[in-house]
Amino acid sequence: ANTRAAGATYAAAGDAPWPAPGMSDHLVATELPGPPGRIRDLPILGHAEAGEDGTFLDNGTITGYAGRPSNLVGVANAYALIVHNSSMRPRYEPREIIEVDPNILVQPNDYVVVQTTDDRAFIKLLRRRTQRAIILEQYNPPKEIRLDPEQVAVMHLIVGAHRVYR
Repeated sequence: ANTRAAGATYAAAGDAPWPAPGMSDHLVATELPGPPGRIRDLPILGHAEAGEDGTFLDNGTITGYAGRPSNLVGVANAYALIVHNSSMRPRYEPREIIEVDPNILVQPNDYVVVQTTDDRAFIKLLRRRTQRAIILEQYNPPKEIRLDPEQVAVMHLIVGAHRVYR
């Protein structure tokens, strides 16, 4: 390891990955510190399925905290979700933490969390949005998903992701 300014320690090329303190073999939401140097105060709100029949478990309930990236410092309503399937692989892998800023307007070709009025949630790529349809793309299997805009409660921008560090 190399030491730089103010006693901070950084991994040197070829070093083994740093284990996160307190990590177990079983993933528990309260054990997700994120990359080194992040303050662990970004609330994890259940999880979202990347698949077509999305699920938002513990809807609105904070199940733990993840490391807050610098682009979400000061964003009080930012949140994180845990990815639980592979329909958006290779962009998002199972067990990754996605970071969401609900204040930035989404545009076509943004990766988004879509929550429906019946409390399903999806992680998808927004392709198009018209007055008659919201068209989303998933990768595995390749598929276009059309939702009626009246079915969509919220659509939030994914601004980052990181793997769970073990």
